[in-house]
Amino acid sequence: MTTPSNEQKGIIGYALAPMSVIACAGSGKTFTAVRRVDEVRGLLQPCRGHVALISFSNLAVDVFGRSYFEEIAEKRRTGRHRVSIETFDGFITTNILRSHASRTMGCDCMPFLITGGEAFLKNAQYQFWPTGQKFPADIDDVEVEYKNGKPTFSCRIFSKALSIPDGINRTHKLGKLGAYTHALGRYWAYRTLIEQPRILKALAHRYPQIVVDEAQDIGSMQVALLDLFAEAGSEITLIGDPNQAIFEFSGADGSYLRSYSSRQGVISKELTINFRSVPRIVTAANSLANRSDTPGRTEPASDNGAYFVPYKKGDDGKLIAAFENAVLAAGLDLAKSAVVCRANKKKRALRNLGQEFGQGATKMFVSATLSRDLAGDYQEAFKNTVHAVVTLLQNPPRQFCAAILDVGRFPEFRTIRKRIWEFTRNSANGLPSGSLKMDTQWHPKLIERVKVLLQNLQDMHQLVPLDNLVMRLKKTGLPPGPVAGPGTEKLAINAALRVETIHGVKGESLDAVLYLAEKDHVKAMVNGTSTELGRIGYVALTRARDLFWLGITKEDAETYSKALVNHSLIERSYEKQLELPIEDINPPIPQSSMQE
Repeated sequence: MTTPSNEQKGIIGYALAPMSVIACAGSGKTFTAVRRVDEVRGLLQPCRGHVALISFSNLAVDVFGRSYFEEIAEKRRTGRHRVSIETFDGFITTNILRSHASRTMGCDCMPFLITGGEAFLKNAQYQFWPTGQKFPADIDDVEVEYKNGKPTFSCRIFSKALSIPDGINRTHKLGKLGAYTHALGRYWAYRTLIEQPRILKALAHRYPQIVVDEAQDIGSMQVALLDLFAEAGSEITLIGDPNQAIFEFSGADGSYLRSYSSRQGVISKELTINFRSVPRIVTAANSLANRSDTPGRTEPASDNGAYFVPYKKGDDGKLIAAFENAVLAAGLDLAKSAVVCRANKKKRALRNLGQEFGQGATKMFVSATLSRDLAGDYQEAFKNTVHAVVTLLQNPPRQFCAAILDVGRFPEFRTIRKRIWEFTRNSANGLPSGSLKMDTQWHPKLIERVKVLLQNLQDMHQLVPLDNLVMRLKKTGLPPGPVAGPGTEKLAINAALRVETIHGVKGESLDAVLYLAEKDHVKAMVNGTSTELGRIGYVALTRARDLFWLGITKEDAETYSKALVNHSLIERSYEKQLELPIEDINPPIPQSSMQE
């Protein structure tokens, strides 16, 4: 897209004002938002204030940054460099937490982000206990919402939200160390602005205009923060799609975006042309969301559209193989396509990471081995190795895990990162190969090589290992055979094809998508976008540019096939897809599904 549509022009060129933009999937939100930001910065002349463009993922921020600085930088006028493009959490970290929150938190250091692997989190006083549970919640699972004028703490266990009655006290104890998670950081940012009003006034003056992309993902703590900025004088523009609100567990259900246009002085706009997806996918999306968006593309000659594909239980591998065939036959790119599912557990199982072996640090090293040798995911392997190594050190720095994993912020840890990275990658001298027998071959080599690694870290960086390493790396729970050897049961998924959760691909455009859905997912999807689970199905569908497959069991197809057909999805056979040669795979396009 190089030329804005009339709808986009009406948003880009509008006068300075708070704005609500409801945008359908694939409507060019990035294209519109960066040009609106550029126009706003020009309208602010000669004001020296900054325009903040905020989104909710690093991927979105990277796309915005490239789009703004590569497409627009050449034509900037004076002052247009005063644009900040960050994630919401990055924005409050840069402007509030690192600079000013220590006084509110009561700590004597710069506040730091924790990742969950820090040794001090084993101390009971820093643990969050959900109501009625025998074990504390993982620190990353703790959410903070702002309800009725006060914060409430909760976590999810098996999809059920449980309150954490003592959450605020635990948060304050961590705060005195300077430690926070992203969720706890939003709480501290809010407290800081309330308790230090001069900071809020200064930030509102610095950021007179704030544009929030993917605004359906705004949760209650973020609402509270944005409302503070608005009360202090910042004008807020929201751009998003309420039908893509899939972070309800953190209080983000799209309601803030839906209601924002009713506020006094807020201008209401819409984007209703889907430039991403082929007409047949747009038709299905309109049916699910009860909308009437217009496709911006014409129907291609190759295989395209929205299908549901019934398959036998246990035939996941055959279904995925058939999907791969269909993608290649349509001339699409496997590397720009994905198999998506609802839960991380399913994702791990598809990549053969569903099982866990061992205990404590040994379990983490096994997970690193599986990530590296079965999934080819070296980043996940490195993360697990880092957490394992840190648990084997005496009194590591409080922010040690975060520092090693984010060397951009902590360059002083670069050599440590390099050493652990080499250990992770090298199966010959570092983390042993998963093809070895886990209890009799892999485990002895692990102990031997971890000793060398820890000695190296002690000699070079004065990081002292814990005593009795052998007892801390027990082989309890390890299988007698290899977990990644030739006999390992494995789905034959092409390495180029991504396997991801739907949350993991949100905001992306993909050539083709296979959504593996359980019965309750299909039921929610055919019932529309009134529930989060229904919206998850809508998001899966609207990621696809050309080809969408909904994989459901044959039993579920008996119940829901009629409803799916009513939503303009077409039934398709994966068995025939496997049998046909590539040149014969493309089915004819039913005339009844064509757009007028």
